[in-house]
Amino acid sequence: MIAHELPQEVGDFALLRRFGYSRRRALAALFAVQLTAVAGAVAVAIAATGAAAIAARVIAVAAGSFLYLGAADLLPELRANAGARGRRQRAIGFAAGVAVVAATGLLDRG
Repeated sequence: MIAHELPQEVGDFALLRRFGYSRRRALAALFAVQLTAVAGAVAVAIAATGAAAIAARVIAVAAGSFLYLGAADLLPELRANAGARGRRQRAIGFAAGVAVVAATGLLDRG
């Protein structure tokens, strides 16, 4: 994390100095920005306590959205490729999808 943040903050400091901030004011501004990271971490920790109750619903909505987008984008292409080779490819893809869902269900049971 330091390998990312240190160059980032040095670059921010240089930009603030370039735009006329004094050394003290630039450091104070960077300190204030870093306090928002702490506030965000605290907010996430507080929100995480109630997140377990809604996690299943959020995951269901996300999965439904992915299914809708996949169907809306892929079905026209699948219908265009209606030959025997296309049917075989669709059958293999469908079987692979069912296998992934089944494997996920078995792994979830532990």
